Amino acid sequence: MTVYHFHSILFLYLEKKRADSLDEQEKFILDSLSNFKYKNNSGVTKEIDVKKLLFIDKRNLPFDSLPATYLFISSIADKWRLKVENLKADLDALQGELRNKYVNDKILRAQNEGKKPPESMLTAAVLSNEDYIKLVKKYNKAKYAWRIAEHLVKACEQKASLMQTISAEQREQLKIAPHGNNIRND
Repeated sequence: MTVYHFHSILFLYLEKKRADSLDEQEKFILDSLSNFKYKNNSGVTKEIDVKKLLFIDKRNLPFDSLPATYLFISSIADKWRLKVENLKADLDALQGELRNKYVNDKILRAQNEGKKPPESMLTAAVLSNEDYIKLVKKYNKAKYAWRIAEHLVKACEQKASLMQTISAEQREQLKIAPHGNNIRND
């Protein structure tokens, strides 16, 4: 099963559920699969119709526009990758700040008989911090969007390959059954 087919099946499943019964994660997934959303350089949210982007018309293969589309989708994927990497750096920094804060926390030290809290206590304190949880959720959503963009890049690559195959088949068919006849009436 290709990524595109998996997304189609997931989309149909979520679409059939009642809208008010979808949890936050399902709404996010459904929203991200319907159209691919991105922000342009002006900060305006735009959408790409994924079904239209991946559609292939055998009579009109878009060889001229596919490279530009591929470059555009690839650049969006790279921007999401950069966002993910920056959020990861923010997460690491926040984790460091929180660990330093909790190492010297009077309550945690008191719970550990005045000694430095053990690693498990520090980890639990960091993972339960509200700011850390919000940042992890933001990171996870960005990572998901990056993965979707990467899958869309792969789908464009598959489309290009399929278009080449279709074009080769069409050329072969023209060799076998050329249009019109070459018999001249002089």
